Amino acid sequence: MGLFFTSEFAKRTAGRLLIATRGATLQLIGDETGEGNHDLSFLKPAGIGYRGTRVGFELRLGEVRDYEALLSTVRSATSDRLPRRSAQRWLRFEDPPEDAQRMLVQVAAEDIATAVDYAARLLTPRVLKRQPLALDFRGQELFTQSDVHALLYEPLRVAWALRTPLYIVNAAPSVRKSLEFFESYALELGAGTGSPQ
Repeated sequence: MGLFFTSEFAKRTAGRLLIATRGATLQLIGDETGEGNHDLSFLKPAGIGYRGTRVGFELRLGEVRDYEALLSTVRSATSDRLPRRSAQRWLRFEDPPEDAQRMLVQVAAEDIATAVDYAARLLTPRVLKRQPLALDFRGQELFTQSDVHALLYEPLRVAWALRTPLYIVNAAPSVRKSLEFFESYALELGAGTGSPQ
């Protein structure tokens, strides 16, 4: 879904998305209208010899005038591609129980390795013990999908399996949108039939 999300940005902003692997290099260029039209082509030579995959995204300076509107449009397009199996939400945007352990998320922001470590050491073990947990997003005006994924993918999957909610407090509107979008794809990708084993 990350590549779909990025390609939608490119399509709607006259941006350019480049995906290069050992065997092929694909380029997507959005048009000027912002309607999602685009040109898709394979570049020559066929590949760059890199063993993995590299993704690059270019956006013209000043191209996005209303970032929130663009983000809303892209999220809507992305949501339309997700199956609708998970009705229950495990991220709760409400007051946590009084005995909930509050964890300040800011210490793990904008550093993927730190976020993964923070989740493994502090979040997932508490969820496994079904201890009430409140994630405090105070001071975070933006939390990227990569950051959210690194921090919450494993804890959320465990919370889903154990039917234990994670409480979210002090989330700015843009952060809440990122978290809600993340929860949709994180649970749908691994939910299978929607029933944990």
